[in-house]
Amino acid sequence: MYLNIGVKLTKLRLQLFKDETIADYFKKYPTLRLQTGYILLDIDFNYLFEDKQNLLFTKWPMISELHFKTLLKKKDLLLKDGLAQEKYDTLNEDAKEVMVLKYLPLLLQSPLIKAKPKHWKSSKRELIDGFVLFIHDISDLNKKIEERQTKCEQFRIPVQPIPIVVGPYGHCQCFVSVDDGSNIWR
Repeated sequence: MYLNIGVKLTKLRLQLFKDETIADYFKKYPTLRLQTGYILLDIDFNYLFEDKQNLLFTKWPMISELHFKTLLKKKDLLLKDGLAQEKYDTLNEDAKEVMVLKYLPLLLQSPLIKAKPKHWKSSKRELIDGFVLFIHDISDLNKKIEERQTKCEQFRIPVQPIPIVVGPYGHCQCFVSVDDGSNIWR
């Protein structure tokens, strides 16, 4: 009985928000702001993609290792300097899995953003910070969010949700900024 009610609520919730933004979804369901809020998103994902449940969690260690090996082969100065500064060879496996997220965008080409009157192609640093924002100190959070917001406004592109990792890889805090930075959830 509870399972049927849960499925009906999931269907209804997804139907109501099919034409809305993720920011609207977060505002409508304050539960998402809680530390366990990801469970609701996980339920929705599992409903939409039944055969993919927990796929990322079970495959991520293998995927991140493959990406890490690919990153090590790249001849990119920013990447080499970053890995050297972060002493990647001394990190444990969990910390390396998080670090891969930081440099993953360097495996892709930076897209050209067409905006009037000029175009913009993000730098490698902007590409990295645009995927998952890594910052060392929580006091830098608002400044980084504002910089991102300003850049998006400048080129008239929508602000996308972004995961934020604060602190060292092994002992980090994680947040999500969903819209203009006024809604940052742990």
